[in-house]
Amino acid sequence: MFRAFTLIAAMLLTPLSQAQVPYYSQLDNLHKPDSTCSITSLAMISDYFDLTDPEQLGQRTPD
Repeated sequence: MFRAFTLIAAMLLTPLSQAQVPYYSQLDNLHKPDSTCSITSLAMISDYFDLTDPEQLGQRTPD
């Protein structure tokens, strides 16, 4: 619980540089690529804060 709170606080307090956040195109998603902007945006932010590991998942996060 404390880890989650710490991560949320870091997200809110850390200014994001556009150059540092990974870019994923929503059109690369396998399912409904024209309506997945929310999950693609979430994937970019979660990868930026190291909340996910695409190597462990075996695929790029949004897929």
